[in-house]
Amino acid sequence: MRIQLSDPAYTEDLTEFLAGEGCLVERLDEDEVEASILGSLHHDRLRLELDLMLAAWEAARPDASAHLVE
Repeated sequence: MRIQLSDPAYTEDLTEFLAGEGCLVERLDEDEVEASILGSLHHDRLRLELDLMLAAWEAARPDASAHLVE
């Protein structure tokens, strides 16, 4: 799933965070990444898992935000 960040300065940090959580992450642009959780999760479950990971990441970085792009 595509994730867009509010500030490109956080792209590498988010990439490392998601990789540490077991995601495959590919940088698409300076403020956008593609993330996938290893395994065969249904699309809705994948979205929920990534939403939870992004919420945890944002909680530790109050001046940053990231959201899934449809």
